[in-house]
Amino acid sequence: MPIPDDNHLSENQRAWLELAGWLTAIAMPPLAWWCALRQGTPHDGAVFIGILAGTSAMWIFKLVPAFVPALFALLAVILFDIAPASVAAAGFASNGFFMLLSVFAIGALMTKSGLTRRVSLWMLRQVPDTPGWRQAGLCLYGLALTPLIPSQLARGAIVAPFLSMLVDAGGKRRDAAAGLFASAVGGVSLAAAVCLTGKPANLLAFGLLDSQTQFAFDWLPWLCAASLAGALLLAAHFATMRLLFCYPAPPGMPDTLPQRRAGTPGPMSRTEWGALAAIGLILIGTLSAPYHRVDIPWLALAVLVALLLFGALRNEDLNQRVDWSALIFVGAILSWAPIMDITGIDGQIAASLGGLGALMKSDLPAFLALLCPACVLLRLALPELVAEILLLTLLLPLAQAAGVSQWLIGFAVLTMCEAYQFPYQSPYHLYLDGQLAAPTGYDRSLLLRYNLAMTLARALTLFVSLPFWSWLNIV
Repeated sequence: MPIPDDNHLSENQRAWLELAGWLTAIAMPPLAWWCALRQGTPHDGAVFIGILAGTSAMWIFKLVPAFVPALFALLAVILFDIAPASVAAAGFASNGFFMLLSVFAIGALMTKSGLTRRVSLWMLRQVPDTPGWRQAGLCLYGLALTPLIPSQLARGAIVAPFLSMLVDAGGKRRDAAAGLFASAVGGVSLAAAVCLTGKPANLLAFGLLDSQTQFAFDWLPWLCAASLAGALLLAAHFATMRLLFCYPAPPGMPDTLPQRRAGTPGPMSRTEWGALAAIGLILIGTLSAPYHRVDIPWLALAVLVALLLFGALRNEDLNQRVDWSALIFVGAILSWAPIMDITGIDGQIAASLGGLGALMKSDLPAFLALLCPACVLLRLALPELVAEILLLTLLLPLAQAAGVSQWLIGFAVLTMCEAYQFPYQSPYHLYLDGQLAAPTGYDRSLLLRYNLAMTLARALTLFVSLPFWSWLNIV
């Protein structure tokens, strides 16, 4: 279990924590293998459970970058002959992998071309000079980036300069800075689970769904199914902002944003037009998918190939701006579902947790009432992605066996694991905190209250959305 403020540990404490982590990672695989055999798990399944135990220990103690344990698990599956290499590495040929690659690359083109900065400056000129509108503009800008930049941290990096600019323009008041900070956090995270390309874990969950559910929940159907939950979360965000961060505008505010008087940044470059055309093609292709019947990942890949052929993206752009570690991470884990099927682990999970599966089927609200606090407690100890992987790996086979929508259970996990209360739980919060240009900082107690309110709002959103999902025949 990682110590919350491990960035403030001494070198000696770090060394002891790392030693404890490696000892745990070494001891857990044989112990988990032995326990699985005692429970009647087939030999290959028990070995895979041991591999997952060692992988989880490396994640929990943050011994190496997150993609390394995923590669370790892939290699171990092949070396122990648990599954053929074609199955173990199938994630690198999956729809989810190529979708993530294409969206990462198009997001890189938007940043490189200056299109994101142009849109940001346009937004600053349009937003009225009042605290409420500044907060709303910052939040909506982050939300607009969500479908195109599939990483909360990358969206945070784009939003950070404008957060700092607005904090400076507001006189660096602690309450005003806290309100803008909360707006930036909301923009980065509120729609992360609503859009299929909102974060890598969504593509991971998509890859773990059975083929029929994947077909039913491509990009646009995913967005439609999550639309009510997203709208409710946005309404909860604005209501919370109104309650916690409502303060009068300081005198002289209309002249505080020099960007408003700076004029236009000049005509759009060819690269910017290319980025805009790529976004337009993907949007048109997504809306017309019922007619051309081309899967969205391959449509996005076709757009990426066209950008490469015409020189809009170069080799150095892909090397520097695409998060290859996230791609390797997702590709290595997407094969876990077929491996669990081959080894019989999914059936073992359904048999061992039959009571939980029965509750999921007979009383879904009661199951969600258990799942929501479980996610919150698990996130106190585990990073978001690790918690999501563990819960998705455990619950999606259970949902399939119980006849409950895998998408609904996966969406609930993705939504609740996104919630956090303390800065150490969120890399993008820490990044924004480090980039904030206000030496006096912001009122962290207000941020804690905002995070607690939005955690509760996320849970309530799931319950309120149940009738909507029932109407869509998802439940």
